[in-house]
Amino acid sequence: HKQDAYPSQLSGGQQQRVAIARALMMKPQVLLFDEPTAALDPEITAQIISIIQELQQTGITQVIVTHEVGFARKIANKVIYMEQGRIVEIGDASHFDNPQTEQFKQYLSH
Repeated sequence: HKQDAYPSQLSGGQQQRVAIARALMMKPQVLLFDEPTAALDPEITAQIISIIQELQQTGITQVIVTHEVGFARKIANKVIYMEQGRIVEIGDASHFDNPQTEQFKQYLSH
């Protein structure tokens, strides 16, 4: 039974799901995610993306920090691209296909 397990006994994906569930119990207006899919295997990454997509239906604002462009493309409706702690570009998800700055364009090309 995983309900009695310590966090160190859970997989990264299980820890991520528990963290999301705990946060939702607080009935937040905003959820902050810092690299929610980092270091997860592809199957678990897909599950976390699915959970985040389901959360979009709740109306809870989600702020997600990620370096994974494919993930961001799937879920973002607004984009803020930053370099060295400074905002370089802000816009809607169309900026992925039509970046307005050379820096964001270069980042997307990698």
